[in-house]
Amino acid sequence: MSVARRLGGAKLSRMLSAMVAVSAMTMSAAGTAAEFPSKPITMIVAFPAGGGSDIIARLLSEPLSRALGQPIIVENVSGGTGAIGAAKLARQAPDGYTVMLGSVNENVLSPLVNPDVAKQYSSEDFDPIAKVGSSAFVITGRKDFPAVTIDEVVQAARERPGELSFGTTGVGSYQQIVMNRLQQLTDTSLLHVPYRGGAPMMTDLIGGQIDFAVGMPNMMLPQIERGALKAFAVTGLKRDPTLPNVPSVVESKEVSKIDYVFWFGLFAPKGVPADRLEKLKQAATTTFADPEVIKRLEGVGIVVPSADEQAEFSQFVRSERDKLQSAVATMKLN
Repeated sequence: MSVARRLGGAKLSRMLSAMVAVSAMTMSAAGTAAEFPSKPITMIVAFPAGGGSDIIARLLSEPLSRALGQPIIVENVSGGTGAIGAAKLARQAPDGYTVMLGSVNENVLSPLVNPDVAKQYSSEDFDPIAKVGSSAFVITGRKDFPAVTIDEVVQAARERPGELSFGTTGVGSYQQIVMNRLQQLTDTSLLHVPYRGGAPMMTDLIGGQIDFAVGMPNMMLPQIERGALKAFAVTGLKRDPTLPNVPSVVESKEVSKIDYVFWFGLFAPKGVPADRLEKLKQAATTTFADPEVIKRLEGVGIVVPSADEQAEFSQFVRSERDKLQSAVATMKLN
């Protein structure tokens, strides 16, 4: 055999080996994408068990698990008005195996109002997966508070400046934004009492340690129905279907310009591979198209978004950031 033929054969052998290697890498990558997820997925909730976020996360965990073919493990990481849980998500490997049932509160607002939080993460450090839904807040009070309407609450606050107290899930929380706006509109002064989550806030409100609180209907409704709390108003432009007898703020004389709607979303750490992020989005789409899931979410006061809203979720998050950035510039949060 000639030297030329031997060299040609060696070159051909190297080319074939390279083609086999590339083919194997391609098949491996395709196999990895097809296998995702191959183990349980952790869903971070930034508030304690029993609060509004936790209720929704556990409601979603089972249908999402079915859609993905793997268990969803809910992990409560509370504190810092939700910032501790959100910061933990931002630090996770962007492999799709850690997600978060987040909200406008911890994923967008917290880094805008807290410089220490801003050093840890911003809303740009997350990949939005899906909008879960939205809800107005309900403004409630202890059962023996001597008022029936929100206008009567405002009058009581004027008569006792700085004495009446309201609870929220923390300094700089979305609930505090709502109550600060109420004080701006009515020229009143209330005492802010921050908590680590909705559950401990509810305990003190029911026990009469604070006068008012702002919360989700899913958390407040059972206590309102059994007479443990009074409901004065909901913060949306119309009455909430789960609380049809509670007026909207637009029906009041004093606070008709309050229009704050709280929303929840699923997020992943920034940088999840596109194929995995798409699988997570598809699982969410399947979940939110399930009539039983819609019924259960509506049962706790959550309005499920339309397909168009889902498609525009990333853009929506950016617009919310811009809106809140302007709002907090006019408020003193303490």
